[in-house]
Amino acid sequence: MTGYVWMRIVIVQYYLKSYTESLVAFEKALQFAKRVGDKTNEAFAIKNIGVIYFIEAEAAFAKGDTSGTLKKCEASIENYQAALKIYEKQSNGYWMMETYHPLGNTYEKPAVISKGRNDIAGVVKNTALARENFTAFLQGAEKFNDKNYVSEAYYALGSFFLKQKNTKEAERHLKKGLQISIDIARNGNIKIGYCHLADMYSSIGDNKQAFNYHKFCASYSDTLVNDENKQKALQMQICYEVGKKEDELKLLAAENKLKTKQAQKEIQQKKIAYTGIGALLLLGGYSFYRYTRKKHLQNKQAMTNERLRISSELHDEVGATLSGIAMYSHLIKGQLKSNNVSGVESSLHLMQQSSSQMVDKLNDIV
Repeated sequence: MTGYVWMRIVIVQYYLKSYTESLVAFEKALQFAKRVGDKTNEAFAIKNIGVIYFIEAEAAFAKGDTSGTLKKCEASIENYQAALKIYEKQSNGYWMMETYHPLGNTYEKPAVISKGRNDIAGVVKNTALARENFTAFLQGAEKFNDKNYVSEAYYALGSFFLKQKNTKEAERHLKKGLQISIDIARNGNIKIGYCHLADMYSSIGDNKQAFNYHKFCASYSDTLVNDENKQKALQMQICYEVGKKEDELKLLAAENKLKTKQAQKEIQQKKIAYTGIGALLLLGGYSFYRYTRKKHLQNKQAMTNERLRISSELHDEVGATLSGIAMYSHLIKGQLKSNNVSGVESSLHLMQQSSSQMVDKLNDIV
């Protein structure tokens, strides 16, 4: 599963308030972003891991677990600051502006705990950091002329001042935020503004103003029901799309696995075929070598036999002829003693014939 699918899954889980699963998915998305060198999504994952830790901090705070709250807040702040460093290196002022808001919210929790422990230094430090980040959020929103974020920034500062019992500044910021929300017709933000103002006037005992703003807050609740239904439908659509994408990825993975196995099988078959062909070639080559060697030996033996035959024939012929010549030479000696001239001539003629025949036979043998 790719890191971008993890991003989609984690967004759905976040909307469905599956925060534990969201944290796991954001961690996987973070590892993927680091592996591919995607700094933007790396910072996005880090920042939202900080959001999850803050949600867990709020849950711990609601249970009265102050040590758990502080631990989760520290983890949340650490992740927000890590994301800010990446955005700063990228000169991504817009995403920096978005990160200041949740960072300011996170600093408020340690301030409250420090106040309960009479830790004045802790209160001053965390309160200053919260205000600093809310102010940076407002300045960034105004710089990018993002009216929606500008209204949220004024609400954040208004709520901050309300917690500090600075009613004048709280009223000024909340009303500015409300007016901007009305100008851009942002129903959700309009309701938030009316509710904040109702709470503010109730806290200072102005029940008339509190009641009026509460009525306005209630009137926008019905409008927001439809918006929430649309949001739920959108979430269901996202869930469907993510599930569809997961199914496609699983199918693709199965197809790739099948293709890999088929390719391995074909490679194995080719190896077997090449091995068989190689064995046949070796066997054929060896058989041909044996055949030619045998033929060579047979030819050599035939030549030897022929030489022996010729030698034997030459020996017999030459021996017989020479024996005949020797016999006639002895005969001539006897004929000469008896003055048998005709006999000598006859013997010499026979010797001549034998010699000529011997020459002819030698030529034939050679």
